[in-house]
This record gives sequence, structure tokens and C-alpha cells, in this order.
Amino acid sequence: MKLNKIPVWNGLINYDYTYIAYLIMEYSENYTPFQKWFAVYDIKKRRKLLDKDFPNGHWRLKRNMEQNNFLYAKEEKYVVLEFDSTKITRKYDNEYPILSKKKVTYFSYLEDVLSYVEKKGLRLNSFLPPYVEGYPLNIRTWKEK
Repeated sequence: MKLNKIPVWNGLINYDYTYIAYLIMEYSENYTPFQKWFAVYDIKKRRKLLDKDFPNGHWRLKRNMEQNNFLYAKEEKYVVLEFDSTKITRKYDNEYPILSKKKVTYFSYLEDVLSYVEKKGLRLNSFLPPYVEGYPLNIRTWKEK
């Protein structure tokens, strides 16, 4: 299957998508709804988007480095995030998902990312575009404690 024929992957590889996401499953623990997510980020594109218009030393650049530290940790091309999150229901304006069971994996080549996705048993054409409704990292930052 050619990736250029799958719109979401084509957007990540050839256009301005900075990441794509995959909702693996939804489940419940102690009456709390959770979601298991898998996301592939193009590190350079994402950093360029976050850091544009901010010179070195600017407070927003420092904040981006702190809140999205997976983008600044290693000099690789791609990063895969695997995490569980409380489900966003949007009942309240200030509802933020809680992230847990985080795993970060870095890759230099797209082929390595694809083989990793394949090992996980995920379907390439089921990935979602950036800013899809319900993706936790659209409103929550990835902040290591």
C-alpha cells in the first residue's frame, strides 16, 4: 500500500500535518472512561509550528520546550507517543484530560515508524488528522514531572 494514497499519511509526509493520531480503544476503570491513543509526530514540523515568531530566550519558547519536551529531547525525525487518557466529554469548559501510562519512542526513518505501527497491529488508513475532536493533546500538554 502506498502511503501517498492514504490522505492522512500523505499530509504527514508531504504537507503540513505535524502529527497524526490513532484511537486504539476506549475502556473504563472504576467508572472512569479512558482512551488509549497512539500518535506519530514529525518533530521538525511540530517544532517549527510551535516555535515560529519566538526568538531564543523568549518565554513562550521556553514554555514550549517544557510542555512539549518530547519534541526537544532527541534529534530524530519522528516520535511516537503511546498513552492512556481520561476521555474528554466537554461537559465543562475547564475539563482537562489526565494522561497516564506514557511511552515515547524515537525514530530516524519513516520505514522504522511503519514497521513499529505494523508490529502494534494498527491499520494505516485508520489514523486521524491533526486537531481531530477528542484528541487529548489538543488541549493538554505533555509535561513530564
